[in-house]
Amino acid sequence: MVMNSYRAILIFITLNFCFTHDTVARTVSIPSHTYKIEYQLPVSPEIDFENIEFSDQWQSSANGWIKEDLFQKDFWAGSTPKVAWLKVTVEPSAFREDSLWFELASSGVTRAKLYRPQNDGSWQVIDSDEQSKHSDNFIRSRFISFKISTETMQRIYFLRVEASNKFHLQFNLKTNHEFFNHSAVLNFIYAMGYGLLLIMVIYNVVIGRNLNDKLYFIYSGAILSTLIYQFFAHGHARIFAHFNWDVVNYCLNILVMVITTLSMYFLYYFCNLRQHTPNILKFCQYLLGILTALTFIAIFIPPNWALNLVLIVFGQLPLIALFISIYAWYRGSQTARIFIIAWTIYIFAGFLWLNYWLGVFTLNEWIELPLIIGAALESVLLSLALAYRIRLLNEQAAQLELSEHHYKQISRLDSLTQLANRRAFDRKVELLRLSKSSFGLLLLDIDNFKMFNDKHGHLAGDQVLVKLADILKSAIRQDDLAVRMGGEEFAVIMSDVDDKNMTYVAERIRKRFASEAFEIKGEKIYCSVSIGISISHEEESNRSLIERTDKALYKAKNSGRNQVQTAELPAV
Repeated sequence: MVMNSYRAILIFITLNFCFTHDTVARTVSIPSHTYKIEYQLPVSPEIDFENIEFSDQWQSSANGWIKEDLFQKDFWAGSTPKVAWLKVTVEPSAFREDSLWFELASSGVTRAKLYRPQNDGSWQVIDSDEQSKHSDNFIRSRFISFKISTETMQRIYFLRVEASNKFHLQFNLKTNHEFFNHSAVLNFIYAMGYGLLLIMVIYNVVIGRNLNDKLYFIYSGAILSTLIYQFFAHGHARIFAHFNWDVVNYCLNILVMVITTLSMYFLYYFCNLRQHTPNILKFCQYLLGILTALTFIAIFIPPNWALNLVLIVFGQLPLIALFISIYAWYRGSQTARIFIIAWTIYIFAGFLWLNYWLGVFTLNEWIELPLIIGAALESVLLSLALAYRIRLLNEQAAQLELSEHHYKQISRLDSLTQLANRRAFDRKVELLRLSKSSFGLLLLDIDNFKMFNDKHGHLAGDQVLVKLADILKSAIRQDDLAVRMGGEEFAVIMSDVDDKNMTYVAERIRKRFASEAFEIKGEKIYCSVSIGISISHEEESNRSLIERTDKALYKAKNSGRNQVQTAELPAV
């Protein structure tokens, strides 16, 4: 059902692409020969309009794409803000619409000024910041845009554009119809993506709180950071309020580092790297420490350097995470397979977005939409995978508990007779002492067992031991405990009994064992057992109790064997 929903979303988005005539990168309905874009980049921020108006240092942009060269020095180490001047030349007679829009499609542009010629030869300056804060007629959109009335349209316009980081700009000339209809379709798709991310944040927080599982909180933090980043990076925050975009872009760099670091922590715990990849565990731990440190350091460095850190270091980490998860899958991590599927979708989108910031791709739907779609799908898949992980952990815990119970039972059982051993005996006495309950103790020793073993062999001796054990099991109550103390020595602990009851049980055991015939090499052999009994006293130590009972046992031995003797009372 989940996969069907994913397919429905993808089909919906594909249909929108097919039936939408323009893209962010270019406008089809406005012929390119009706306008021309020229630009100067980079330009010193101190150069004013008077120096630009009559300049002849213009470069032509055939498709409106204006960007820094990846290999030029200013791309990596240039001062900020970075400034470009645009010269837009239009043919007013070619447009029949009431108005047009100059759209500056970019995630890095922070502000712009439009210089519009007046009939008297002067220039009207429209500042994007002032327009968004004070103009009642200003229409908010996710990119800085200027409305141009065709009734008063002039031939030449100038634009001064600033970017706080890398300078990548796609200039679009759109009709009124294109501007609003296309934005509505895209905003609807983004709204679905943001809504799904928000639902996943709430879901993981609620489940994490109920289960008290920190991994849910780590992942909800990663999803929330992704939601905030994309809401601002795609420009939708501009629709709702005015922001200082220099500060916003600076914070977005930090947010990318936070997202990447939280995702790596999520990978560490989700794929259980400690168990499945011990040979690269140190590397993963050092990597997490370095990422955390770099994220903190980035707060104190210039924005352009912070973006360099994102592009050079953090931009490569999704691929490293993919390789780590593949290795964890190879080493037996069942959850790593789900992580690989979800992460691969997001890595593809991240690759496109990274190359946009490097100036390889211009900004269009094929660059922007995969990022929100990939994030939404990844959040759903991994949130469901967390539930699967909990099930796996519960199954493993149940198996571990079963194994632990099994080994605990083995550790307290004698392997030959399946009676409790000395460790279980000591534990039972300790519990009875703690509850301050009185109990009876029987100590039993098979008569002449060493001689029996020497004459008939150890296999025959084992047969005798097992038979006595079976008699003890059948003679006692469920709450009593029969124990093989070692060799031919046995014990029975009985709660809530007196001397009379103890003697009765002991005699029944003695008589039944004496009546058992052991067939050895065609000969019937009979054995006997001597028994000492005692009742515990509250002030008496365990050692004293055992010594008293042992003395009664040896008294039975010395008095002719095959009898029951009661221990003397402890000395006051």
